Amino acid sequence: MIAALLAGSLALTTAFQDPESGLLEPVELRALFLAPGDLDVLGDPARLAEAMDRLAEIGFDAVVPLAWERGRTLAPSPALVQAGVAESLFFPGRDVLTEIVFEAHRAGLEVLVAVDGSLALDPEAMPASKLALAPGTKDRPDPRDASVRALARAFALDMARAAEVDGLVLVNGLPAFTAEEARTPEAKKAADELVAWRNELRAFDPGMVVGWSATDARFAPPTDFLALDFVVLAEAPKDSGSPVAVWMAGKPGRAALHRSLTDATTPEVFAADLAAARAKPFQGEVLGPFAALFGRDGALTDVLTEGLDAPYYARATLPWRGGKVWRPAAEMRDMVDVSGNFREVEGDAPIRHWMVPAGQAGKATWELDPEEKGAHDLWIWLPPEHENPPKLKLLIPVDARRAQTVNLTAGPGRGWVRVGTAVINQDKKQDVLILEVPAGGDLPVAVGPMVALLRRRAERR
Repeated sequence: MIAALLAGSLALTTAFQDPESGLLEPVELRALFLAPGDLDVLGDPARLAEAMDRLAEIGFDAVVPLAWERGRTLAPSPALVQAGVAESLFFPGRDVLTEIVFEAHRAGLEVLVAVDGSLALDPEAMPASKLALAPGTKDRPDPRDASVRALARAFALDMARAAEVDGLVLVNGLPAFTAEEARTPEAKKAADELVAWRNELRAFDPGMVVGWSATDARFAPPTDFLALDFVVLAEAPKDSGSPVAVWMAGKPGRAALHRSLTDATTPEVFAADLAAARAKPFQGEVLGPFAALFGRDGALTDVLTEGLDAPYYARATLPWRGGKVWRPAAEMRDMVDVSGNFREVEGDAPIRHWMVPAGQAGKATWELDPEEKGAHDLWIWLPPEHENPPKLKLLIPVDARRAQTVNLTAGPGRGWVRVGTAVINQDKKQDVLILEVPAGGDLPVAVGPMVALLRRRAERR
């Protein structure tokens, strides 16, 4: 029954032919919302890594972490602090946004950070006399107020600076006007600001995409879609001649439907909804939340992958990347013990690692041979359970002609640690990252595998 519900829907999806498998490679947005409340995933770095691997395995191409929820954020925002909003992180002491971006990119998923355009706040976090409230509300800043719109723009830019995200999704819009409010002159002004804001983001990172999402049907879409790369709607436009329908008709593959899942959602209903999400002018969907999709022994995930009629039978590429995989999956590369002093440890670490006993020197290498050449960020696993590792010396091949020495300072292990950037040229088949552990340390030194992630931003900002 499930296959029958989905049969024929893929014919509406832009696709490329994979010559090796003979399968069609769809070009569509397949994303999953990751809310801060998904503690089963975000509460444990090991579970987060498993979740990203699972999403890539099923056929997703993006993950959408919600960066703002009633005044609490996934990463610090100087703009919010300056506006008087007390900093309130979901996971104090952890850089969760960077963790999400790393694990998603490692698995080959793009990260489209969701920003609540309405800036809904917990009333207790509302800065006194700083932000004007929308009429009739106690927790939503007034989008008519230019300072409120400027704060939403500044917060989103802070999230782009915090990690190498691939795009931003404006949940319920940056100008978060209701359908009635959208008729006002302020709404037109806010739409013009949306264009300026997109240009600010593109100036910061030319590869960044900007989308608009309506998870709440009360909010009206912007009057001008030219500033957007994609839209995600909670329901199809009722008027086929509406601006959103016209825009989607000219932007094949760049519109998706948002599906809120619950524990009561049946596989049959889910399959029917997926088929609807692939009817013109839509292709693909943004699903949420994580727990509902992966609960009940995978009853809903089976719908995504059951046979060639299933919508996720082949990995999709995103419409705005020209049919190319923007974030190729990266392998964990094991170290090669040059000194002979490392000992392999299975232990209780989530990732296999190697250890040099206290007092001994060690030297190890990792080979770099990514499929796509260019700049790569290098990450090494330092087991968090090993406290106070000593200073480590790394020799990184910056490019074909020179290397850079990087010293990792002493201190608590932090899991995945970015150690620098290496440029692998087209004419260079292989390069080597070298680790040196000095002799005489009082504690054993533990290190794990290395991951080289393709760098899309020209430089760190």
